[in-house]
Amino acid sequence: TADSTDDTESFWTESMAGFRTIWAHRDLRMVSGVYCLQTMVAGASLVFGVEMAVQMTSFGAPGIGYLDSVMGVGALLGGLVAIGRASADRLASDFGVGVVFWALPLLLAAIWPQMWAAFLALFIIGVANPVVDVNATTIIQRSADDAVMGRVFGALETALIASMALGSIAMPLLNHTIGLRWSLAIFAVVSGDPNADTGNDL
Repeated sequence: TADSTDDTESFWTESMAGFRTIWAHRDLRMVSGVYCLQTMVAGASLVFGVEMAVQMTSFGAPGIGYLDSVMGVGALLGGLVAIGRASADRLASDFGVGVVFWALPLLLAAIWPQMWAAFLALFIIGVANPVVDVNATTIIQRSADDAVMGRVFGALETALIASMALGSIAMPLLNHTIGLRWSLAIFAVVSGDPNADTGNDL
């Protein structure tokens, strides 16, 4: 019926409003795009963390827990860093630095596939993760109009979940095809986007 068609169109219009807002706003588009790339690598980390434990440490499979613990310690430190930097008004720059420090550790592990590199890489990624999350979320809150804030975050969360799923699917395929070291290098390039800084410190 006409009413059901109108309801469907209205639902679709409302659902896509957040995506349209992000696409139309330069800072939102840039931050969301880079954030999705970083989240793709986060999805891949669910797989490459296991492979790093098995291939790069002397612990084998139990090394997964040790690597996760080191990453967790790094995240605690990164949270303190993010809080300490909250009043510096350098959101875009800090966001860019956080993204870069998701990339560099992967290159480190790809070049030196040894146990110390695996632990150091995941510790640094742990530190970088809350720095990226806190600054990205704050930039989006400051950039989006209040009237569309909920839609923007809804669209962003949808995109982030899809990106994480894509990373978790791509990593085992790449690892099987080209091996761990080249897979890490590829994801380092993906996450280390040179345009991570929006150009405006908000």
